[in-house]
Amino acid sequence: MTTMNRARQAAYDALKRGGTATASGLLVGAGLKRTWMQGPKQLIGKGAVGGPGFTISFLPGREDITTKASYAAKDSIMAACDIVPEGAVVVIDARGDLVSGTVGDILLEMLKRRGARGVITDGAVRDLIGLRRVGLPVWAAANGAPEAIVGLHYAGHSATIGCGGVLVMPNDTIVADEDGAVLIPSELTESYAEQVTKKVDYELFVLENLAEGRPLKGLYPTDAATEQEYAAWSEKNLKSNESRDVPR
Repeated sequence: MTTMNRARQAAYDALKRGGTATASGLLVGAGLKRTWMQGPKQLIGKGAVGGPGFTISFLPGREDITTKASYAAKDSIMAACDIVPEGAVVVIDARGDLVSGTVGDILLEMLKRRGARGVITDGAVRDLIGLRRVGLPVWAAANGAPEAIVGLHYAGHSATIGCGGVLVMPNDTIVADEDGAVLIPSELTESYAEQVTKKVDYELFVLENLAEGRPLKGLYPTDAATEQEYAAWSEKNLKSNESRDVPR
């Protein structure tokens, strides 16, 4: 793993630790308000995932071309799943279609073998029992029995898409947990990871003080006196540079 890759992986880990709520709050504060994907909820798996987005898109289906035979085409969702890079989070633009299942257990198994970290779609997935067996984390807006060709036509991969009302570019950073999925522009990943770490560490200090009966005033938001107190606390409690997790 190169130095750049190690730095980026450390950023993904920091963003997962902070969670989507922390990342979303910081993004909104910076003026990036359309980063939380509306619709996808965690159906399979527990905990958070983070990584570069691999995009897949669908268009509305049309009966004369959206057929079973299209699955065997050179340019198909099967072919796309065969090239997903290790560590990627697959983001699927299903146009909000809540009937047509974008992936089932076979495609999810392939993505798991490829080393993908998870799948996010603003549409539906199918074969929930099989998806649970595979175990790769999945966020979707619905689940059901029909397959993709009922209403969707595969359009391509590795292009800019929309998912849950959010514009997603290939390799944008995706973080997903029980609160859904959030996008962070790729070039901002490391800087936001640093901000998330600082915020999560401070919130740990706040929670410990609240548990001891201290009032919220001066703690959140902080004042100058509390900032000095926090500096001493962090020196004592975080001096190993190994941040502790905030209870969630």
